[in-house]
Amino acid sequence: PSWTWTLSPGAIGYNVYLDGEAAPSKFVTEPDPGDDMLFVHSATLTEGVHHLQVTAVDDLGNESVKSGTGHVVIDLTKPDAPVMFGLKPFINGNWDDSVTLIWTAREDAVEYEVAYKIGATPDTKKVAVQTCVLVLGTLPIPEGTVIEATVSARDAAGNWSDPSNKVSTTVDSQKPTVTQEAPIPSGRMKLTPTWTWSAQDGTGSQVSHYIVLLNGELLLETTSTSFKPASELDTGEYTLTVVAVDNVGNQSETNQGKFPTVTIDKQAPAVP
Repeated sequence: PSWTWTLSPGAIGYNVYLDGEAAPSKFVTEPDPGDDMLFVHSATLTEGVHHLQVTAVDDLGNESVKSGTGHVVIDLTKPDAPVMFGLKPFINGNWDDSVTLIWTAREDAVEYEVAYKIGATPDTKKVAVQTCVLVLGTLPIPEGTVIEATVSARDAAGNWSDPSNKVSTTVDSQKPTVTQEAPIPSGRMKLTPTWTWSAQDGTGSQVSHYIVLLNGELLLETTSTSFKPASELDTGEYTLTVVAVDNVGNQSETNQGKFPTVTIDKQAPAVP
């Protein structure tokens, strides 16, 4: 730390007394040209409160009484590391699900620094923030990309905490796929059929539910992998379509789950 004081007329230098010492630990000469004195003590100060007093000394060795006390607080203790709240395991990659980083506040922190990486790039980006929230925004990024982040806290003395726990999420922009399972209803029939299907989502966020449409109209949303109407269908043509939706909102292609059209025929032939 540094101390300053106003110059004393007639003085050629100043004795410096640190923490009430009986003999001065330093003698410093008056600056040239004359200006307020700036003094940086060469001793490495320990943590805690330290006091400094000075006396003026003339060319005959006469020494003034000690000045008033100036003090400084040395803080060498780093803040506790913040705790980052976990992210959702997957996002959809188009930032419809924003990556919002949130962490616990530290009472003595005046600033936070978020370090994050997107994908396999060796560069870690760092952002200074004063709040405990940071929303990451960038262009759409590829399927399977991992985003990870930590945060550190800085106190007023410039001490940095250790990094927080690391959080991460993975981009899932891949659509699930739907497979029509045998027996696949088709052609003419008298009784209402049962449609059955399965779905796959690879290493993504996995299938959440299915949207079921009958003749293009929304019928229901379900987690079941089969459907049979609660009551028998009337005579007519029916086309069932199943769309799989994963946990970040990606939807399967409609044509994958579009079953062949079936014709319900309950009309008896003419009387012979």
